[in-house]
Amino acid sequence: MLEDIMARDEWAIIILDACRYDYFKKLINNYIPGGALQARRSPGSCTLEFLNNEFRGRYDCIVISSNGFLQDRPIKHPDGWYFNGLEHFRKVVNLFSHNWSDELMTVPPWEVNKVALENIEDRMLIWYIQPHFPAIGKVKLIMNANQIKKAWKAGRLSLSTIRLAYEYNLRLVLSYVAKLIKRLPHKLIVITSDHAELLGEGGKFNHPCCSNSPILRTVPFYIIKSKNLA
Repeated sequence: MLEDIMARDEWAIIILDACRYDYFKKLINNYIPGGALQARRSPGSCTLEFLNNEFRGRYDCIVISSNGFLQDRPIKHPDGWYFNGLEHFRKVVNLFSHNWSDELMTVPPWEVNKVALENIEDRMLIWYIQPHFPAIGKVKLIMNANQIKKAWKAGRLSLSTIRLAYEYNLRLVLSYVAKLIKRLPHKLIVITSDHAELLGEGGKFNHPCCSNSPILRTVPFYIIKSKNLA
């Protein structure tokens, strides 16, 4: 999915974790107009599946990561998944360990912006954890997907509230991405996602690995060239 971009001399790839294509399409022109939007099929329906299928080689780039599965050390999951960021990328800046907010239970997007701007290089992979829950936007849900499902099944949360919280989480991160790309020197920027998110379709939530759900496997691929930002 990203091979053609990463083979170039200069680029910035921005990952929005668990970002649905339909929500992105609805919102992107309000924040970052002028790019070219495509729908792409992700090689995974969860982060570790995406990492293992997408990044098989060694890449001369820096990674700014707020995702706990992409760190500067090996990550082993109880389900058997494994990924070591330093085996695949020249440098990984680990925001998950060093820029975590105990109050928000996540790495906020302003921390990603700060660290990315402190580490500008020709080839950058910048990974925001939003719109992945918890939702920290205008409509807050400081809960993970399993907690959200339990609250919904118990009648304490409506689907409309869950979906609105997700949308505002995406709005929040897009507002920070818009600020960041104005300061990035790259002539080519791509915004995409590792996988999407189930928001109550068929009573399901989250993003289980090894799923062929079109909702989970369809992600945005938004190409921005420097002329778009002029």
